[in-house]
Amino acid sequence: MLDVLSITGVVFVLIAIGYLSVLARIFSAAELATLSKYVVNFALPALVFHAISIRKIGEFVDFGYLGAYLIGSVAVFAFGYLRARRLAGLQPIQSTFDGMGMSCSNSGFVGYPILMIAMPAVAQTALALNVIVENLFVIPLVLIMAE
Repeated sequence: MLDVLSITGVVFVLIAIGYLSVLARIFSAAELATLSKYVVNFALPALVFHAISIRKIGEFVDFGYLGAYLIGSVAVFAFGYLRARRLAGLQPIQSTFDGMGMSCSNSGFVGYPILMIAMPAVAQTALALNVIVENLFVIPLVLIMAE
């Protein structure tokens, strides 16, 4: 248990620092918007590009991992969608985004930093494979269902 806390604790401390900096108004709303745009439009894509570009494609493509991650993501999406439709009584589009919220993991912002601490040798490969599944399968599924 202490091992898990030592790994995830760093991430949660950073989240708390960010939260407290907003409460203390260290950054203005405009500065936060700029910082967010930088992270989403440059830093995260650069991280993914770096993770993919430093290896030959045959070195990091693991079809077992891709298949398991895809099946897991689609199963969680289906569960979230059906839960929202049947238990919460939401409309199809709302249920679609509920399912997306459950199935689209936060690979870049949470998963990758935790893996870098816990298992640095596989972190970049896992991030690259997660992004492949999310961008080629899960997000298109969500967009199709949202239409």
